[in-house]
Amino acid sequence: MELLKDTEADIRSTAASTLGKLATYAEFCDPVCSIIPSIIELLTDDDPDVRSVAASALGALAEQTTLRDALEMAIKPLVRLLKDPDSHVRFVAASTLPRLVYLDAESSSGALEP
Repeated sequence: MELLKDTEADIRSTAASTLGKLATYAEFCDPVCSIIPSIIELLTDDDPDVRSVAASALGALAEQTTLRDALEMAIKPLVRLLKDPDSHVRFVAASTLPRLVYLDAESSSGALEP
């Protein structure tokens, strides 16, 4: 989705947030699933607000069991955010990780293993 790569941080944040909300509707799960890698990319955005919104959106997506496989790849980038210079980004990452780690533990894929 082009909006996730917009030059304006507010647009990127809003797009990520909206996608997180759309996934609560079954008819949007498949399209959102294909965009998860782009949301994960936002975890490395220069803007801390974009990073925190992306992390929050991934947490919202974790509510959908159909997205589990796609969300596993978000765990390591979120762990890296625990060292982010911005305290709010660290807080959101720390709040989001349990939802994803729980999903990973259920699937027993070992995504946290080195």
